[in-house]
Amino acid sequence: MSIYLDERNPGKHAPFEDAAPDIVEYVRYLEVIAGKSANTAFSYYCDLRSFSRFMKRRRGLVATDAEFKEIDPKGLDTAFWGSITKEDIYEYLYFLNRECGNKKSSTARRLASLHGFYDYLVNQVNRLSEDPTAAIRPPKQDKVLPKYLTAEQSISLLESTQRPRAISRSGTIAWWCCFSTAVCVLRNWWAWTLETSI
Repeated sequence: MSIYLDERNPGKHAPFEDAAPDIVEYVRYLEVIAGKSANTAFSYYCDLRSFSRFMKRRRGLVATDAEFKEIDPKGLDTAFWGSITKEDIYEYLYFLNRECGNKKSSTARRLASLHGFYDYLVNQVNRLSEDPTAAIRPPKQDKVLPKYLTAEQSISLLESTQRPRAISRSGTIAWWCCFSTAVCVLRNWWAWTLETSI
C-alpha cells in the first residue's frame, strides 16, 4: 500500500515526512498494519499536523503572531506527546469549534485521530504509559430527521412504475430499489418516532 494520497499521481502529496517522527510512523502503521485506506491515513495525518501546530502555539514554541498554517509541525518528540494533558485536548477541541468553526462531526473525527494516535503510542509501540484522550468523549452529534416523500410524491413514484407495457429487467431492479428505499425510510422514521416519544 502506498503512503501517497493518490497512487496514480504520487506528486499530489509528498511522502508523509513533514510532521513529527511519531506521527509519520503512526500514519504508516495505519496504512500498512491497520489496513486503513490512503484517504483515511491522509486525513489522520492532516489532523495530527493541525494538533501539532496548535500545541506549538499553546506551549509558546512559536511567535504569538505566527500564522497557524505557517507553523512548522515538525520537531516534536515522544516526550512532548507524553506531556500533553486532558486540558490540552479540551483546549484543542474548543479551538476547533470557536476559531476554526468546525462542525461536531469534524471535531469528532479529529478527536478520533488523537484517540488512535495515543492508542498507538500507548498500546502498540509502548512509548507512553498514559493516554490523555482515554476519558474524552466526542461531541454529541445532532440528530437529523430522515427525509421523506410527500403523499403526492409517493403516489407519483408508484404510478411511474405501473406502466401497461412490459417492464424490462433494469426497470424491475429500479422499482425494487425504490420500494426498498421507501421501506427503509418508513422504518427509520417509525423508529425515530418511537424513540422520541419515550
